[in-house]
Amino acid sequence: QKKGGVGKSLISAMWFQFLEDNGYSVFGMDTDPSNHTFAGFSELGITELNILNSDQDIDTRLFDALVEAIFNLEADDHLVIDSGSSCFVSLKAYLAESRAFDTIIEAGHEVFIHVPVTGGSDMVFTSACLDELVGTFPEVHFIVWKNRYHGDLVMDDKKFEDFKVYKKNAAHFAAVVELPQKKKETFGKDIELLLT
Repeated sequence: QKKGGVGKSLISAMWFQFLEDNGYSVFGMDTDPSNHTFAGFSELGITELNILNSDQDIDTRLFDALVEAIFNLEADDHLVIDSGSSCFVSLKAYLAESRAFDTIIEAGHEVFIHVPVTGGSDMVFTSACLDELVGTFPEVHFIVWKNRYHGDLVMDDKKFEDFKVYKKNAAHFAAVVELPQKKKETFGKDIELLLT
């Protein structure tokens, strides 16, 4: 998701812990060059990997190290990678150009892209980004995270599952996860304090 502050790092941490708590072997990488929020969850042992060079383009040597780490995974291992909004454009372009996902899939791995879609003022933007990602990478599975922290995913009395973007891309969705709506005054403040 190219929008900042929509829950990418939080979802990465939650997904990592879910896998670990269910007995899976799981590794984590934080490729966000600006905010290493995922790596900030120190008990998870997340590796920081800045894949951008000084020109804000993908450093192919470092990206190759990431792909090599994927190839070294055992069949039942999982790797959770958090990418920040600041590297979204470069990373998406490089992944498409290099056809990296095809190479990873041909090596016997499954690829899932987790995409948060938010309610409120960023709903249209985050929905359009989901559509863009599915259009660019139709060969992978998508997990959509409905984040209602900033408002419900409703437009013109239609819920998210009735949006054109959902109907157009639903065949690519391995799952749609709805984050529970919590009180901003309590849970929201706790999350804010945790992340700072």
